[in-house]
Order: sequence, then C-alpha cells, then structure tokens
Amino acid sequence: MFLVGGREVGSGEFEPLRSEVELLRSEVELLRSEVEPLRLTVEPLRSEVEPLRLTVEPLRSEVEPLRLTVELLRSEVELLRSEVEPLRLTVETLRLTVEPLRSEVEPLRSEVEPLQRFKNE
Repeated sequence: MFLVGGREVGSGEFEPLRSEVELLRSEVELLRSEVEPLRLTVEPLRSEVEPLRLTVEPLRSEVEPLRLTVELLRSEVELLRSEVEPLRLTVETLRLTVEPLRSEVEPLRSEVEPLQRFKNE
C-alpha cells in the first residue's frame, strides 16, 4: 500500500503509471538528442537572417509598383485582345467582299488593255 495525499492507495495501481513515465522519459531523452544537432545547425543560420532581412525589406517596396505595372499591362493586353477580334472579323468580311470582285475585274481588264493600247498609239 502507498499513501497519496493522505489516502491509502493499492500498490498495483502505480505500476502502469511508472512504466508510462519511464517510457516518456526515454522519449524525451531521444528527442533531446535529436534537438541538439538541430540547434547547432540553426544557430549559425540565425546570424545570416538579419542581413537577408535587410536586403529583402527595400525590395518589398519595389515589388508593389511592379505588381501594379504587371496588372496594368495584363488589363491592356485583355483590352487589345477584345479589340483584335472585331478587326479580324472586319478583315474577313473585306476579304469575302474583295474575292468576288476580283473575278469581275479580270474580264474587265481584258477589255481595258486593248483600249489602253489604242489610246497610246
């Protein structure tokens, strides 16, 4: 029997807890052994962070105007794309109009050429 807080507690109740505590202790020691090499790696890197931060901070102020410029250009490209399609349709319409006229021009050309030669003579 054990006394806990003035109460008697049976001896068998603590055995599972002791084994859990020992297991947890061994896990803590294992984690400590893994943490120490990481700490040794991190410490030198910490000294590199501040110079990098000082380099990055001024660049942040340059990024926003560039982002806005990219957005503006993206908008202009979309606007131009929207203007291109109607122009493409206009060109296609003109092509469809000109093609039949060419077939009408050829016979007229054969009539005009003799007249031009006659005029030049």
